[in-house]
This record gives sequence, C-alpha cells and structure tokens, in this order.
Amino acid sequence: VMYRLLRRALKVLRDWIVPATAAKERTAPNPFGGETATGLKVVRTEWSEDLLKQLEWRRFEILCAGFWRAKGYNADLSGPGADGGVDVFVRDPANPHQIFAVIQCKAWSSAPVGVETIRALWGAKDHFKAQTAILHVTSDFTADAYGFAAAKPLQLISLAEFVRQLKALPTDLSRQLSAEVTKGDY
Repeated sequence: VMYRLLRRALKVLRDWIVPATAAKERTAPNPFGGETATGLKVVRTEWSEDLLKQLEWRRFEILCAGFWRAKGYNADLSGPGADGGVDVFVRDPANPHQIFAVIQCKAWSSAPVGVETIRALWGAKDHFKAQTAILHVTSDFTADAYGFAAAKPLQLISLAEFVRQLKALPTDLSRQLSAEVTKGDY
C-alpha cells in the first residue's frame, strides 16, 4: 500500500510541475482528470491499463457499473457490507424486477484470477437467478478459469479487454464516466 501511494505521489508531482508562465488551462495529458485545488483544468488521457490499475477497489466497481449504464443497462452497485459475491446487479430491461446479470469486480494485483473466483461468481449467478455472470478484473485469468467459463453464460473481462471496451464508448459518455471515477482522491 505504501509503495503504491508513494509511486502515485511521485507521479502526481512529476505531472504537476508546471512552468510559472502556465496558462489557466493545462492541455498536457494527465490521467487524473478534473480540476486541481489551484483551478488548473486538467485534460484526462485516454483509458489505459495504468489508469484502471490506479483506481481504488470501490472506484473500479463504480467504473464497471457506469460502463454498463453507458451501454444502456440499468446497473446498480450492491449495498455496503457483505455483497454475496456480487458488486453490480444489472436488471432485465424488459422486467426491472428481474436480475439479468451479476457482476463481480476484482481490482487485484497483476496476478491472474483463478477458477475459484469464477466458480464463486457462478454460484452467485444461480443464487440470484440471473441469466449471465460477468467478471471484471485488473489483470487476466488463468487457463483453468477460461476453461471453466467456456460454453457458459459467463463473461470474463480482462484488464486489456475492458480498456478496449471503454475506448469504444461514445466520446461524451466516456468523458462523463472518466470524470465520475477520477474526481477527488480516487
């Protein structure tokens, strides 16, 4: 945790050293988005693996729910406390009382996610009587995990795939989502 905070602080310092003659609006790319305390407007960079890895776990969940909302689904974060293995519930567009998909979000290290996590999500899918299950991670999956998910209504979305999907969003929705997940200290 300390290493991550120190690395992030050094990056912030490096990115924020601006010449004294800097204008009010900064146009250099910066992954932090939003405005600084001094009022400098910051332009966010494109979605990237580095940006997603910097998000705290709750912001990653907010990003995942926001992504599915941007795709036109009714997606809600699970409440505080034990979530039963589900971070986001996606409602059936035809029947808002029916859960269409359950989503688990894992903002873990770069280690691949194994089959145990996928089996637990599969059980949550059955428990909530959802049609499909989706797992978003900030890494990748093991071969066993991909094997378990094959031929099942189960989507495994790796970090690289999620970045690709985020970049495919319409620009206005992408900007809104980026501003939401990167505001303040994320």
